[in-house]
Amino acid sequence: MAANDQHAAPLRRSRTRTTDRYISAGLATVACVGLVAAIGARTASDNAASASTLGAQAGSASLAVDSVPTTSTGLTQAQLDSYARQLQMEASQLDAYRTQLVSVAEALKAQSQQATTAKKAKITRAPAVVAQPKPVAKPAPVAKPAPKPAPKPAPQRAQATTKTS
Repeated sequence: MAANDQHAAPLRRSRTRTTDRYISAGLATVACVGLVAAIGARTASDNAASASTLGAQAGSASLAVDSVPTTSTGLTQAQLDSYARQLQMEASQLDAYRTQLVSVAEALKAQSQQATTAKKAKITRAPAVVAQPKPVAKPAPVAKPAPKPAPKPAPQRAQATTKTS
């Protein structure tokens, strides 16, 4: 019985097949897209209802024309005109900034040219002094010490050949 327990199937089937993974991912994607579509439809219907109530309450023809969306994103003509004015102001500020940058660049260029001409003038005005290389004193060869004669061996004493008892 113990041998059969080792080969028993697990209680839950593991999802290791790739098709199961693709199906799970597809279902999750469809659920997300459906939720986004539902929110978008509800927002569009709310915007349409609020725009129709504004048009009915306006009364004046010019206000009705300005509040009617003229783009696919729901912007009105008044909003577009306001945005165009903001862009024109920003463009004029950028032009002024560009002009300022150009003037600073020209000033820096003039300064660098003056600095290079000043360096060239200093180089041409300076006396032409060519440094002569200094002679390098070579050290005098050091005489090697004379070899000392080998010491003469000391005369050996004659050893007595007699035995003392």
